[in-house]
Amino acid sequence: MRKLAFILCAAALMAVPSLAEAGIIIEASVGKGLQVKPTPPLNSDFAGRLAQTNLLIAPGYAIGQMLRAELGVLMDMPGKAAGVKQDFQVRLRPMLVVSPPLLPLYGRLIFGMANVLKKDRVIEYGAALGVGASLFGLGLFAEAGVIPQAADAGTVWIVEGRAGGFFTF
Repeated sequence: MRKLAFILCAAALMAVPSLAEAGIIIEASVGKGLQVKPTPPLNSDFAGRLAQTNLLIAPGYAIGQMLRAELGVLMDMPGKAAGVKQDFQVRLRPMLVVSPPLLPLYGRLIFGMANVLKKDRVIEYGAALGVGASLFGLGLFAEAGVIPQAADAGTVWIVEGRAGGFFTF
């Protein structure tokens, strides 16, 4: 019990200096997904499994060096994905990012609401792992995540790649 109390006190003391670095962050990125489950028919080609290209703008608040809370507005661009013509769609993505201070790696928990502009809204969730670096408040990142999306025939699992930049002030 004493060891646990000591570990908790040490963790709290290490976290206090990082709170002085809290600030606003604005993130912009482009993503593309690939359907992995359910597996498309054998006669479908690779391009038929690709999801729509999307653009994500995510303002947020950084609490120290380790934790960020962001509210992303994701816009699926119109086009042809999975062999079907896709319309413009807006999704909301509240996200929580955990980034250790000395490592260029981070983890992102993603919660989302699809079809924001329509009546048939769907709750989504997922996670991503990424690598990023910043210098003087400007940064670049790349990540890969898994995000289930609702479809007419059930849940479709999408592996999504995303690259972008951010600015902290």
